[in-house]
Amino acid sequence: MSDIVLQSDYGLGNGTSNLYGVCKRVDPGLKIYDLSHAVPGFDIRRASENLTAVVPAWPAGTVFASAVDPATGTEHLVCAAKTVSGSYILTADNGTLSAVADTVGIVEVRDITALLRAYPEYADGALLHGKDLAWCAALLASGQRSFEELGPAYAVETIVRL
Repeated sequence: MSDIVLQSDYGLGNGTSNLYGVCKRVDPGLKIYDLSHAVPGFDIRRASENLTAVVPAWPAGTVFASAVDPATGTEHLVCAAKTVSGSYILTADNGTLSAVADTVGIVEVRDITALLRAYPEYADGALLHGKDLAWCAALLASGQRSFEELGPAYAVETIVRL
């Protein structure tokens, strides 16, 4: 079992608690930590910088979920990236992976958009993206899904850059 590290622009409170709850419903034994929930609203650059500063400090296998996305609810890719160091980052493919790709390195990326729509409590709402990411992160961290089972691979070179 791997640790989960959460990041969002939700602030502390109900939004963050929802992310924890979704993870614990998948596996009550998961260990969940906060990177930050104080990312300024929709600040993709800050989210990217936060990940770059922290990912190298965590052991291989750690699963990061970053719910900072100004385009939530639109038709864009949501992905899982595997870093050179063996960590995983689940986020919208919106530029959040830019600094990570440049400094930590990304070896593989998978489109998890279809898996998100399989979340059993699926409903529209402000926290939809975060709850979906938390669910996928928990599946990966608990070993219920392998990285390869999250979705089809696509070229690392095509991730959105800031």
